Amino acid sequence: AFLALRLADILGYNHILSILIEIVVVTLIILIVGEITPKLIAKRYALNFATVAVIPMYVLMWLLYPVTKLFEYLRTSIQKKFQVDKKGSTIKTTDIEQLADVVSTRTNIDEPSKNLFQIIGGLSDISVKDVLIPRMNITALDIATSFEKLFEEINRTQYSYIPIYEDNMDNILGIIRTKDLLVYLTTQKSSKDFRLSDYIDKPLFVPETNKVVEVIKQFQSTRIHCAIVVDEHGGTVGIITLRDIITHLISDYKTILQPDSKSITELNDTTLLVSGAVPVEEVERKLNISLDIEDVDISTIGGFVFHLAGRIPDKGEKFKYKNLIFEPVYIKQNRIDELTITLIKN
Repeated sequence: AFLALRLADILGYNHILSILIEIVVVTLIILIVGEITPKLIAKRYALNFATVAVIPMYVLMWLLYPVTKLFEYLRTSIQKKFQVDKKGSTIKTTDIEQLADVVSTRTNIDEPSKNLFQIIGGLSDISVKDVLIPRMNITALDIATSFEKLFEEINRTQYSYIPIYEDNMDNILGIIRTKDLLVYLTTQKSSKDFRLSDYIDKPLFVPETNKVVEVIKQFQSTRIHCAIVVDEHGGTVGIITLRDIITHLISDYKTILQPDSKSITELNDTTLLVSGAVPVEEVERKLNISLDIEDVDISTIGGFVFHLAGRIPDKGEKFKYKNLIFEPVYIKQNRIDELTITLIKN
């Protein structure tokens, strides 16, 4: 600014005009030299630029570390002085829902995407009780289970995780991952040296009053995707896995997206998530099998599972038929709303 005024005096220009010209020219120089050009170079020669820039950036980071810590200390002190709650910036369910509404009204975001926002936001409202497999439907084994019985149960249930207890279900020692045991089965010819305790992972316990979002955080931090749900007295209430949570969310999304839809969703190569209202014939075509219902009055796949059970089934209860395992996921008003069908591969 000083140079601009001196130059204006020399050339005989008006001071105000010279300041305006100086602002425009300096702004353009800063944008071109300090913003646009470096970004274009970095984008076009990303790897080479990063290789060259990393050393001076590291040196600057090291040199400016005391300054950074000073400002961090000042920020913390100000927060304490004015009693600013750090947790106040936490994103809440209502924030996500409001964001979905704003985005949908101001952009061309479609309704399904908006619904997905709302489901993710609603994670904090979903209780562990809504997702868990109840105790009565858990397949668990005693630590003293024989080698032969163990693999018989693994083959029968097709579960990824099986709790191991001692004496009773309220004394869970841990959880085994069936894939680890299958590796042993394929690599070892003898069961003489087999010890079940060698394959037990430390159990993750969660209270039944927890929210699903808290369980997901524990799964992320521990890298254990299965937890034992306990009550206030420490008794085993049920079991919850990451797969159960994902299945719950997919089902919620499909219900909102197509509330009246009779649909089939492929969860993986061997498992389908099926609406209980899907016709049996559609499932037969999808799986290329026959469920042999000619002699019974059944039209839907939910009705077929009722026929297999001979009663109202429980959520998470498994029913085997031929090389298929049927598992109710949602039961409302004595009706199977959602179930999974798993193909057992030989």
